[in-house]
Amino acid sequence: MMQEEKNIGQLARDTASDLTSIAGKEIRLASVELQENMTRAVKGFGETLAGAAILIPAATVGLIAIGFGLGTIDGLADWVAFLIVAAIAGLGGYLMMKAGKDALDLSKLFPTKTAENLRRDAQTVKEATR
Repeated sequence: MMQEEKNIGQLARDTASDLTSIAGKEIRLASVELQENMTRAVKGFGETLAGAAILIPAATVGLIAIGFGLGTIDGLADWVAFLIVAAIAGLGGYLMMKAGKDALDLSKLFPTKTAENLRRDAQTVKEATR
């Protein structure tokens, strides 16, 4: 009888130690995953900013050229040609900004792998204690 109680007590201590170890490892995993996600987001933001710095002047010159090109059409006033170009460029810019905003969704920074591991660990412990 005494041996059984010792085994049960040792089992409980071992289980508590294992759970503490698992929780510590999951916390470290969450930290690493969050850091990787943040690094990826910052890198993406930097690349986007650098691309915009190059693209904006190029796009401006291109749009001016298109405006002048449309202005050569008989019966189309220059201001109408530039207004058409501005409307199309504005719509394109709006759609790109909307896509960029969606890509920068903060929920993508959440450590989903760690959350899934914690859910599985909790389920395993629950099943083991039945």
